[in-house]
Amino acid sequence: RVEQLPDPEGEMLRSLHDKVLELEARLIELEAVSHVHRKDFHFKHNELPEQLWQTLLDESASVEEEYNQGAGI
Repeated sequence: RVEQLPDPEGEMLRSLHDKVLELEARLIELEAVSHVHRKDFHFKHNELPEQLWQTLLDESASVEEEYNQGAGI
């Protein structure tokens, strides 16, 4: 029967899920002991480093300038 066939991918996913749960539990325990929350150290997803913002702005201005000088349509 199909239900009795080995499912290595499913077993791997279940194993990974169990490992994630184990690691999350260990993090919670560590945070409780150290009184430090891990999110305090995370990079905020909506903040880009200043240099990256400046590069994006410069590139955008350069493309707009080329377009305005006739390189556009």
